[in-house]
Amino acid sequence: MDQRMIEAYESEKQALEPKQKAQLESVEQLLFSNKEYREQAYDYLRLTLEDIKAGKTLPKSLKTYISQLKNSGRLHQVSEDEIKQDYEHYRILCMWIAVASLLILQFVKAWLNENYIVSFSVDVIFPIFGAWVLFKNLIGKRKLVEKHKFPKAYYTLDYPVLFVSLVLSVLIRTPFDVSFVLVALIQVFQVHKIKKEFQLIK
Repeated sequence: MDQRMIEAYESEKQALEPKQKAQLESVEQLLFSNKEYREQAYDYLRLTLEDIKAGKTLPKSLKTYISQLKNSGRLHQVSEDEIKQDYEHYRILCMWIAVASLLILQFVKAWLNENYIVSFSVDVIFPIFGAWVLFKNLIGKRKLVEKHKFPKAYYTLDYPVLFVSLVLSVLIRTPFDVSFVLVALIQVFQVHKIKKEFQLIK
């Protein structure tokens, strides 16, 4: 479970009644104190939260309850909310990759043409920031694709496209930025294609 889902869990936890919250915290304590369950603790807690909110009575033996969850197959199910959030997150990652690429490619053009907005020392801040944003979002995109075991092309395609775009920005010195259009189109294409992958998740 990623940081966004953990934050959503904590928010829902705070909205529980005191008795329900105490039950959930007891399960939390058991999970985090046991190495076997610690790595998937928040996945177990998500299911526990669902059961508590549905009004189910938890067994007196919480160890028995955790074992039941482990063997139920529910751990491998993804909720509709999580699917929607992950698709939206992928879409936002693609948007930021396009924006970050624009900052870098525009600076390359400005540097080649010696036509800066302010000056080299000021303008260079933008591609540095863009490179940081690009790296961060490329990593996030890879993790999201791997999480759902989607085809690797949904993130590996970015690397050759970014390289080709950089080459184009060097070779084609026109006011119209063809290189950025290529990056943007690929991001839009990926968002459109991956939507079908998310719809197939059960």
